[in-house]
Amino acid sequence: MNDVYQPSEDTFLLMDVIKKVPYVRRALEVGSGSGAVSVNLAHKTDYLIATDIDLNSCHATLERLRKHNLRANTDVVCCDLLSAFRESSSFDLIVFNPPYLPDECLKDVSIFGGKHGVETSAEFLQQAHHALSHSGSILLVVSSISDLGKLWAVASKLKLNHKILKSVKLFFEEISVVEFKKGV
Repeated sequence: MNDVYQPSEDTFLLMDVIKKVPYVRRALEVGSGSGAVSVNLAHKTDYLIATDIDLNSCHATLERLRKHNLRANTDVVCCDLLSAFRESSSFDLIVFNPPYLPDECLKDVSIFGGKHGVETSAEFLQQAHHALSHSGSILLVVSSISDLGKLWAVASKLKLNHKILKSVKLFFEEISVVEFKKGV
């Protein structure tokens, strides 16, 4: 995992959605990659934590935040998903542009999210719903070529409502940003 995930169509779609979210007290980005999304999120929150499982990505995120003079209200943590956080953490916004393409042998974990494309996202939701404030939101990038039925089933078991906020059609798939909120 020496290569840092560079911004692409999915990153730009997520950043478009983030521009429209309300200002929050505490935000978390999982899988920060190059730090492009973190820079946008830092302008929408009092405090941001950016995480990535790859140390090179953490360094890239840290450098990008420094370059934009955004270190005063940000921290960068190297960990797998939300493994470094207590279940009782309380984030108002949790954002993840996961690996979401289906693949049986997981050659590149930066883009392949498991056999059905949603295994990484499902594990993320199971961890994130514990760390989400009662009125908070989770923003997750998904692909139409993944088995979204499996992801919706996980969300339902966790009592997370979901809605698609924005989509873009690419040549072989449609990618969307989905918002998850705790059910009332």
